[in-house]
Amino acid sequence: MALAKKKLEVGVKELKNKTTQIIRNIREKGTEYIITVDKTPVAIIMSLKSHSLVEKLAKRAEVLKSIESLSKEIAKDWDDKMNAAEAVSEQRRG
Repeated sequence: MALAKKKLEVGVKELKNKTTQIIRNIREKGTEYIITVDKTPVAIIMSLKSHSLVEKLAKRAEVLKSIESLSKEIAKDWDDKMNAAEAVSEQRRG
């Protein structure tokens, strides 16, 4: 079982004054910080290495690129006299 990462709350003024120390803790210890304004949480700062967020975003970007490419290919040959529902209906009949 993985150990829970340490999360610390830090006010925005303290973040401003201790940015270097906070970034060092994130990089070296994997500490996550919850940033607050008037004691209300507004953001989280965490190491990208400690999460697969970067990988997930990269995969999503690849998928979106593929969808965009497919969309352009379909649009190139699309008969604009027919909408998508009509095209599907025609495909099913044919």
